[in-house]
Amino acid sequence: MLREWTGDWIGTFLGHKGAVWSTKLSLDGSRAASGSADFTAKVWDTYSGNCLHSFPHNHIVRSVALSPQATHLLTGGQEKKIRIFDLNRPDAEPEFLLDSGPLSHDGTIKSVVWVGDHTGVTAGDDGKVKWWDLRSREVTKTISYPDQITSMELSLQTQRLVLTSGKTVEFIPALPHTGHATHTVTLKYAPSSASIHPILQDRFVTGSMTDEWVRVHGINGEERDVLKGHHGPVHCVEFSPDGEMYASGSEIFERSWNPEAEFEDPLTKCKGYRQYAAQWFAMPRLFSNSEQISRRVMSSTDSPNRLIYHQVQEYTTRLFKKKKIIDSIITVDLDENEKIIRLVDKWDGKELPVNYGLSFLRSLSAKAFPWFISVPKA
Repeated sequence: MLREWTGDWIGTFLGHKGAVWSTKLSLDGSRAASGSADFTAKVWDTYSGNCLHSFPHNHIVRSVALSPQATHLLTGGQEKKIRIFDLNRPDAEPEFLLDSGPLSHDGTIKSVVWVGDHTGVTAGDDGKVKWWDLRSREVTKTISYPDQITSMELSLQTQRLVLTSGKTVEFIPALPHTGHATHTVTLKYAPSSASIHPILQDRFVTGSMTDEWVRVHGINGEERDVLKGHHGPVHCVEFSPDGEMYASGSEIFERSWNPEAEFEDPLTKCKGYRQYAAQWFAMPRLFSNSEQISRRVMSSTDSPNRLIYHQVQEYTTRLFKKKKIIDSIITVDLDENEKIIRLVDKWDGKELPVNYGLSFLRSLSAKAFPWFISVPKA
């Protein structure tokens, strides 16, 4: 979706069949690129809304980046491979940026950015940031971090990369050997995303997956402001180019869920916002990472207003760092306002427990979570 800086709607790009993980605009605003869970990256004409190119991948595309002249596209995601597409030859096979083997990174690639004319920078779950010479397709520099990298964005005006990993925010020269020093700030929480003021460079804004707040920090980490407008974890934040405002993206329950909705899975049976929202807000405390591996719509009907889809999700437990894959058949019923009124998640497609003992425990779980998990008022 494309909006004015005021938030007014301009138009919607229609074409993806899965969640959109990444979007980027070209410098002149004439092109947009997107990466999706439908295993494609697409390039769009921002004036007409038409899809110009669609590039298939073998897994979820987590990040995309356009070259300064919008002649090439970089992509990365859960395949752990960086592709570079020539938009002047869209039917040609992409080239790969590989690091001493069949992969670009040893973990999911969280971010790709294009710096200057000939440099690509990539960051992954393997805790590494890599600089690539896009002419020779070779790695020129690598930095390693002890924790997974949760976000990395290019601040074009300051020519810095703003990176989050663990509880740190790091401001790195976008191009090595430019004379700028790296600046690191350690916070009391783990930020999901960060953005530096493009003009003053004396503050930065952050989001977090552990609460619904947006925070403003001084450049040395002191907290200056807390904004409490979201009702879900904040996935991304970014300053406008002139620094006059910033935008934040979150999961907003009241826009998509009926407050009296029901949610069921094998472990819980929730009724109403307070119970089902507690399940979502508990996720970041239980799991350090959640990755959607695939999603496929199985059926969609108007009467009843119902959507059934198959989803495979991988979770990493926070305490033991173990990975768990859940294969689900999910049924979503919508009310007359197109809000979710009931969602049933059947693991491995199996029917949910119906005997008295397990039903009682599932209801008890739904009632207990709100006592331990803080949920903002709807």
